[in-house]
Amino acid sequence: MALLAIPFLFWLASSIVNLQAKVVHMNSFNLIVDLDRNHWADVAFDFIANMSCRDTFLTTEEDCNRLVSIRKSDMNFYSAPVSGNKYRAVLPDGPLTRTDVHDAILVIDPYPEANLGHLLVVFYVDLGWTELQCKVNGGQYTDDGACLSLALRKRCHNLLLRKLNSHRKKQCEINFFPLVHFANEEPSQRSQKLECRDFMTGFAPCPNLRPRNHTDNLFCDALEENTLRCSTSSTTVGIRCRLFERCDHAVLISGGWDRLTDRPLYLENMVRFHDMLMNNGFIHSNVKMFFSNGNNGIDKALGINDEVFPAAFKLTMRYHIRKICQTRHCADSFVIYLNSPTTNEGSSLLWDIDRNGQADDSEIYTIRELLQDTQDCMAQQLYIIADQNFSGKLIHALEHSSRHQNVMAFASGREHEYSWNGDFTTQWTTYNSKQDCIAETHEAVKTTMNSSEPLLFDGSNGILNTTIYGAPCNVLPPYTEHELQKSFYGCQYLPTSVCVRYEISIDGVISMIEFTDHNFIMAYLPKLFSKISSNSQLFPASALKRRFFSHQHLNFSTKISTEEAFSKYEGVVGLEVHAQINSKSKLFSTSPVEFGAPTNTKVSYFDAAFPGTLPVLNKSCVEAGILTALACNCTINKLSTFDRKHYFYPDLPAGYQITQQFKPLARNGHVKFVVHGKENDSTSYECIACIKQIQLEQDSGRSFHVKGAKSLVDLNRAGIGLMEIVFEPDLKNGSEAAALVKELICILKRVGTCTCQMEEGTLRVDANISVNKIGDPLGVRTEVKNINSLRYIARAIDYEIERQIQIIESGGCVVNETRAYDYASKKTIFMRDKEILQDYRFMPEPNLPPIRICDENDDHEICDNLPNIDEIRKRMPVLPETERSLLLEKYKLPLSIADRIVHSEGLKEVFEVMASRIDDKIAICKFLFYTLESQLNIKKTSFKESYLTADQVTDLLELLLSKKISDATTSDVLQMLLNGDQRSALEIVEKYNWFLISDQKELEKLCSEIINTHPKVAKKYGNTGKQRHMTSLLVALNEKVNNRASIKDAEAVFKKIISEKFQIKKS
Repeated sequence: MALLAIPFLFWLASSIVNLQAKVVHMNSFNLIVDLDRNHWADVAFDFIANMSCRDTFLTTEEDCNRLVSIRKSDMNFYSAPVSGNKYRAVLPDGPLTRTDVHDAILVIDPYPEANLGHLLVVFYVDLGWTELQCKVNGGQYTDDGACLSLALRKRCHNLLLRKLNSHRKKQCEINFFPLVHFANEEPSQRSQKLECRDFMTGFAPCPNLRPRNHTDNLFCDALEENTLRCSTSSTTVGIRCRLFERCDHAVLISGGWDRLTDRPLYLENMVRFHDMLMNNGFIHSNVKMFFSNGNNGIDKALGINDEVFPAAFKLTMRYHIRKICQTRHCADSFVIYLNSPTTNEGSSLLWDIDRNGQADDSEIYTIRELLQDTQDCMAQQLYIIADQNFSGKLIHALEHSSRHQNVMAFASGREHEYSWNGDFTTQWTTYNSKQDCIAETHEAVKTTMNSSEPLLFDGSNGILNTTIYGAPCNVLPPYTEHELQKSFYGCQYLPTSVCVRYEISIDGVISMIEFTDHNFIMAYLPKLFSKISSNSQLFPASALKRRFFSHQHLNFSTKISTEEAFSKYEGVVGLEVHAQINSKSKLFSTSPVEFGAPTNTKVSYFDAAFPGTLPVLNKSCVEAGILTALACNCTINKLSTFDRKHYFYPDLPAGYQITQQFKPLARNGHVKFVVHGKENDSTSYECIACIKQIQLEQDSGRSFHVKGAKSLVDLNRAGIGLMEIVFEPDLKNGSEAAALVKELICILKRVGTCTCQMEEGTLRVDANISVNKIGDPLGVRTEVKNINSLRYIARAIDYEIERQIQIIESGGCVVNETRAYDYASKKTIFMRDKEILQDYRFMPEPNLPPIRICDENDDHEICDNLPNIDEIRKRMPVLPETERSLLLEKYKLPLSIADRIVHSEGLKEVFEVMASRIDDKIAICKFLFYTLESQLNIKKTSFKESYLTADQVTDLLELLLSKKISDATTSDVLQMLLNGDQRSALEIVEKYNWFLISDQKELEKLCSEIINTHPKVAKKYGNTGKQRHMTSLLVALNEKVNNRASIKDAEAVFKKIISEKFQIKKS
């Protein structure tokens, strides 16, 4: 035994030595990698410092010039370590350009002290690339073999194709730290892998700046317990309200995102603003605060016991804002304060509830939603104070609204500007030359009134006894409406104010102050007005004043058709496509799927929602969804869940639809397609539409509305599996939308997951459409439902874009509503209003477990009964994009021609056979698109479904090009082949002797006979030379010889004989 133990001890000792060596090697590897990361940071900085601001698509030229001048020591650097694992980067406001994975991610923050939502520069780092590969991808190749390529936002693709202008470059910017996670991590396990760089010690884990008191569940609270209303209170309280303006309300919103974007500054701003409201007569119970991911000690900082809600409680927040605005006599002054990380579209980030690193609709508060919540607000005066980046977009949106007449809005930056550190609310009590608008005003008021505390409102001793304008807008007579308008500036009659910068002098200090309307300055600061230098010019917002004071009404009698009007606007279109899954049975039952079956004959107990029936998931439908997602370049979620969407309609027996709202089957895909030019191929271009998500859901039944106010329901369709493909709003017009749907149909037919028979309802399209001036934030959208034709998709969208432009140009406001396309009048018509937020009461589906999907990296035992991504990928046919690229590269075809070939079923294989035997590509394309397609359209079939073969068609074209048969004979032979004739084209021509007449003398003899038979026609041609007379002669000749005469040769013979026979004297 001792002898046996000796070799084992030697093996154990050598293993320990090897293990120690590996540990030493790993430590040295980490050190080398850390040195590499510092080197990459240097390369990235040099790239920024030396880039051309005129040509870059990173940001606007103005911001770029500021960026290249920043010193390296003033920037912050972040990087994910090289660990052998691949990384993927996700943005809160959308995915990055490429969906593939990388060895490392480098993030540069040029403005570490700026408010959140400012410009960041992100680089992908890939190892093992050649220098040529790196240059092809536009990257910077380092001497240590790494390739650094600049990351842009995904929506930038189409903008680059459409000649990106300076305003649109903002849509390419990255404004938030990406969530950098391992590529193989489940969504619930993803964590931030970025590390901070310290120039002394290299990269290390970033400090956690805040406690994580996050909540898991949302709930809706009416927030009415402490709301004080004058109209419903006791007489004593009511008098107190009237005298001391206790009916003022405020909502303070300060969102957040993750630990890299959280700052103590937000807590300080919230406290300062709260204190300022308290100094001006507000009471605690009427000030509701929504802060970050919870309280985080703000109650202690404020010295109050009131509850502070998480900013993630979006429904609660919106409900409260609407409640105040829609209730009469509820609020005299209503203040909404916004201080959140902001996307460059002006949307406020609230909180990443599901921690997936990407902002879903429930996690952002958009400008459109804010305008909806505050439109026609019944408060005497509404103040919206936006202390965040890109806040000028909100001001811009208010400027064009006719439903916000009692609003005053303040912005800390223009539409395309960031709000730099120190601006706006960070210094409420000390003067800062960088501050603008509100801060400048406060300083002026404080100086004028000799007050030690900043006062938002012109009051006395911190208690308001009049409204902001000095007019008692909420008291009873003797003040009449006429007297108020005559004696006071403002009340609810003051138009919306828009901040515009002018240089003015306050107490000898030259600063930038943002005012708009002359009335606004006098009404808001009557004591400040005399302090303004007489050299300053103050321009009133006369257009706004005319709009609101003259009570203009919309007039659609005159149609706007000038190119100048339309050239100022751009349409924004996002599609939702419902594709019926091509399966034998329904999604959750065994009922067969059959179009046109007798009414209510394909219905199971579950489809009819009989009590006690349970859903059973159809595995083939899941696999069809995965195959579709792979074909659309989507990321498959290995764990997806079903939810219930509740609404009541006769064709939905259960009262809810089973769908995938929160964890869909797939996310983040894209489809590349070709938009055909109207004039020629040079105007055709490729476009990319990004896919937000693909989800499985039930179809509803069909309703039939009959006379007598009755509705009949057919449940044969209820429960059929649908794939809802939700596209991002990347499209600009109806042509792009129709081209996208056409490409999607081609993909779905190619993979066999949907028949795409739009006339049968197996593919239905909803379009979300909005209009805005170029460079402006997105406008209010309308939804056009259930468009069932490619032609009507383009018409409906283009009409809706034109309709919205007319409304805006006429001074109106687009309403958020659902519309339908009327095929008879070729217009969109109103269906229902969407202004009121519909609550679908989503909840997890309790009767269905999560869908688990595996791939080759998972244990084979686990994958036995689960859908396998890699196995499904093997079924993938050649996709249209691949075929199109082959035609472009191999045969050098124009883009539009290549796209037409790809979209015609079976035509690509025919083209390749013909191109292998015939060199004339133009002649091939003309034959395919004019001669062949016209015959196929008459037969209402495709080449793939016809009796034709590629060799038959090629033989026929060879006979035509060799001038052995005429065009008319070609059509006759082609028609015979389509009818099922199995002979070759040559055999048919030989059988009936349809070869062209090649003997010139025989042709001259036949032409002379035709002229002798039709002398008047020949003489008319000789006298007039009109082509219609020649055509008559040619038709007569071919009728005589059964289309065996060449038109070109016969016409030349006719002209010769007529010129000799009919000598016409020239005058």
